[in-house]
Amino acid sequence: MTYYLTGVPGVGKTTALAHFKNLGTWDEWLEERLPEMSKPFPTLTEEEEKKVDAWIMNQVGLKNRRLLDAEQDRGIGITLVDRCVPDAVSFTQPEGWSDKAKALLDAVSPGESNRAVHPGHVILLSGDPTEIMIRAATKNKVAPENYTNDIQEALCRVYGENGVTHLNVRNLSVGQVVKEIARIIHLGEYVECNLQGRLEEIRDEKITALKPIRVA
Repeated sequence: MTYYLTGVPGVGKTTALAHFKNLGTWDEWLEERLPEMSKPFPTLTEEEEKKVDAWIMNQVGLKNRRLLDAEQDRGIGITLVDRCVPDAVSFTQPEGWSDKAKALLDAVSPGESNRAVHPGHVILLSGDPTEIMIRAATKNKVAPENYTNDIQEALCRVYGENGVTHLNVRNLSVGQVVKEIARIIHLGEYVECNLQGRLEEIRDEKITALKPIRVA
C-alpha cells in the first residue's frame, strides 16, 4: 500500500514524514532542491521557470520509476511518500495545466516505456495560510497568504475526492498531525487515487483550474 503526503510548502508534510521511519518512506526529492524553488513560481523569470520545470520532470520520472521497482521487489508493505506526481500541476497558472499534465505523463513514461503513475492513497494536508507562511519562512521558503490559499485550492481541484483524505492541520501540533496521519494509514480504508487518470483528464482539459494563482 502506498500513501502520498501532499500540501503546500510549510504545511508540515516533510516534518510529519520524519516520524514514520518504521514504514518505507520516500523524501520529496531524490536530489537537493534547486534554490529557485524557494520562491513562489509566478515570480520566476522565464529562464528560471524552464530550469525548474526541467529539473522537476527529471525528478518525477526517476522517483516514479524507483517506486514501481521497489514495489515489485518488496511486495507487501506500507510506503509513505512525500509529494505526488500531479502536485506540479498546482504550481502552474490555469492556462498551463494541460501542458504541464502532458509533460508529467511524458516524464513518467518516456518514449515507448509504457509506464503509469504509481497509484496510492493521497493524504492532502491543508491549514491556515498565516501559520503556513510563518512555517515556510523558517525553512527559507516564501509563501504569501494569498499564494498559499490559492495553491491549496488548486491541489483540491487536481486530486478531487476519490482515493483522497483531506486533513486540516490548523492549530495542530506536530505530534497531533502525526497521530492523525497514522490513524488514516492504519485504521482508514485504503482506496487508491487514480493518479494516471487524473493527469490524463487534466491534459485533455476535462479538469481545469478555477482561478489564477496570486502572489500578493
